Amino acid sequence: MLLQHLQAKGINLWKVQNFMTITPVVGVNSYTLPTTVVDVLEAYIRQPAGNSSLDLKMRRISRDEYWSIPQKTQQGSGPWQYYLDRQRDAPVMYVWPSPSAPLPTIFYSGYLKFFDAAELNQTLDVPTRWLPVIQTGLAYFLCQNRPALATAERRTEITNMWKEISLTSEMEDRDSSPLRLAPDLTSYVGGATR
Repeated sequence: MLLQHLQAKGINLWKVQNFMTITPVVGVNSYTLPTTVVDVLEAYIRQPAGNSSLDLKMRRISRDEYWSIPQKTQQGSGPWQYYLDRQRDAPVMYVWPSPSAPLPTIFYSGYLKFFDAAELNQTLDVPTRWLPVIQTGLAYFLCQNRPALATAERRTEITNMWKEISLTSEMEDRDSSPLRLAPDLTSYVGGATR
């Protein structure tokens, strides 16, 4: 239950697996992903370009956008868009347009499920830097489910400690590359350069 709670809170970078692949089939517009995948963060088509290859980003679309496409089986040079239907057992990726010629590969970054340790000799599916979160989280859930184990004051203390340790770990487990914004001001200056 604790690991499911942590997974539902957001993306944990250690659970992202890059370069997962789908081999597109001509005329096919849906692909069932592995049951270990919870979500797809990004997807690319890798096309040959001379002696190397070219990665072209696919655009993720919403359920409404996908279902409003009049010809879902239309074939084209893509696929350029995808909708991820997050089913209970396994997600299904719907692509559009479906490829009209064989494509080498669709690459995607998958956000994977947490695996719980069912036996005492198994290792938790978390990095060691998250062990304090697990420790205080277990104490928190025990206090919530068994109030007689701790006084109200101690439960409040454990709750605050868990929130603080969780926040610290979540902030550390983020992409730390700088954000760069470049506004397009050409409409304000009439397209002239200065």
